Amino acid sequence: MRENNIVLTGLKLSWKKNKKNIVIAPWCLNGNQENYEYEIDYTLTNLDHDDFKWASQKSQVLYERIIRIVAEKLNEIHGLNKSMRFWEILLGQFVYGQIELLIERKIYIDSILDKYSNVQFSLIANDSFGTPDVDLFYLMLYNHTFNLQLFSQLIVDNEYYESELSVKLNQADDFFSREQADDYSKSSGYLALLKNTLNSVFNYRDKGFESEFALRTGGISSINRWKLTLLTGLRVWGAYKVGDLPSLKKITLDDGKREKLKEIRTEDDFQNKIIEAISINIPKIYIEGFDLTRGILEDNVDLNKNPTAILTGRSSDPLVRLWQAECVERNSKLVAIQHGGGYGEVDFNQEKFERSVSDFLVTWGWKEHDKDLPLPASKLIGKNEYTAKKRGGVVWITNSVEHYNTRRYRLNITRQQIFGERQNFIEWNNTFAGSISEKVIQNIEIRFKPVDIKYDDLKKVLYHYLDLSGKPTENLKKLSLDDWSLSLTEKARNARLVVFDQFGSTSFLELIGLNKPVILFADIDYEDIRDIAKPYYKKLEEYDIFHRTPESAAQTVNEIFEDPETWWNEPGRNQCVDNFRDTFAWTDDEALKKWKEFILELSD
Repeated sequence: MRENNIVLTGLKLSWKKNKKNIVIAPWCLNGNQENYEYEIDYTLTNLDHDDFKWASQKSQVLYERIIRIVAEKLNEIHGLNKSMRFWEILLGQFVYGQIELLIERKIYIDSILDKYSNVQFSLIANDSFGTPDVDLFYLMLYNHTFNLQLFSQLIVDNEYYESELSVKLNQADDFFSREQADDYSKSSGYLALLKNTLNSVFNYRDKGFESEFALRTGGISSINRWKLTLLTGLRVWGAYKVGDLPSLKKITLDDGKREKLKEIRTEDDFQNKIIEAISINIPKIYIEGFDLTRGILEDNVDLNKNPTAILTGRSSDPLVRLWQAECVERNSKLVAIQHGGGYGEVDFNQEKFERSVSDFLVTWGWKEHDKDLPLPASKLIGKNEYTAKKRGGVVWITNSVEHYNTRRYRLNITRQQIFGERQNFIEWNNTFAGSISEKVIQNIEIRFKPVDIKYDDLKKVLYHYLDLSGKPTENLKKLSLDDWSLSLTEKARNARLVVFDQFGSTSFLELIGLNKPVILFADIDYEDIRDIAKPYYKKLEEYDIFHRTPESAAQTVNEIFEDPETWWNEPGRNQCVDNFRDTFAWTDDEALKKWKEFILELSD
């Protein structure tokens, strides 16, 4: 019997010409499978929805166990006596992310071993494992080598080894560095230059490190942050960049310190594998470079002048997280701010984490726990409702190719519960497009996420999308591409209707919050929607705004295309939308006043 070579990533070295190559997921194809002169099984591994539901629950249980071990050992390694909350603020997201990633990869491996016999893998040799310097985020999303390392750390049975690859992280031709990402994210143009110059001259963005209240984004725009500063009598300031991250490339690994992370063994073999993987994958900045990083923090910020409260969205900057952790140790309050969709709507591990390490979680209108504090949605402060009738076309907002669901590699188990497998997701979209009338399809533009445009030519993105569809409908081929020349707000302002194909979308909440006619279709069961959100989505479904089949969504789009405004403003539907907005996308003419009152109360 011929051996089956299991292709786990898009790394070309793992493909074999003399064997049948089993492709486990779309990321392995890498968009250029026609260049491989290999025998390929295109039957991609589709995982059951319940697998990801189990994985989400398992992640939470393992996180609560493992973070305690990591916190205890890091105190021992660094000779400190910091609280577990300190370590959670600093690197809880890393630990959570590692657990979710490894569980997801275990599900894929188990599925392969159940489905195929006589299998072998090409894995990275243990002595070739790499350790990142600062941040895993881009490695997790884009790097084939790092993702093969994760698979290799789970498969320890030599029975399945075909070969061990001696490939290092810095040898991967697809490596996407933090520096490249930072360069891309910098604003450009004359307005951006003026803005950056003012920031540099007045340094207003960073006064919050030693002010009474420190505000770090959370979706609040620059102009509204200025207004809050003035409204509070200059008591609120921004806190964005502590200093430059240290260069750790020349610092060698301290095997003795890393071995301490593996000292606690349990009867749970999988938990032990996760701890062992973390001991290798944890960036140098938390082990070998920790003292250097703390020194940079102390050189740039007087920790004795810690704010009364820090209000923040998620931060990817380890120096900022270290500052937050140090401030909390000195009794600063930490306030997490909802920054997007999914919160309050689905069982969201990221939300649980943010609530657990914070004193309050500011939501966009809903309340489920004692720590939850509803305030007008931060991203909608000062924005006007859409009121004028528009006769533009339909904008279709999709995440289908390379955003939360893949970015090449899986990022979040909860998102997979929402979206399902990418292949099924695209088949739904194919069905939706095929059910749109000839007249309407000519007036639809599909808008991919900007990350798609960043790494692919727009037409290549669409071709890849069509290719994944299997047998794309003629209508799908006729779709026009939005070129991202306008922001979403402006694009929606010029459209008559906006369609979303994913549950938990931030943009959906933003637009319905601004009273824009929208349609949402998603393959999600009500059992996966939180109790607090369930009645609101059932009402949206009753009024044909939320659909759980692509056919019904397309039928509504066809029916209302000529005049969606009249349909949207019918009394029953209008009331349904208002109720939803008040709870999940709250807007208020006195939003800044309410935020000011809440912030000042934190000093009591």
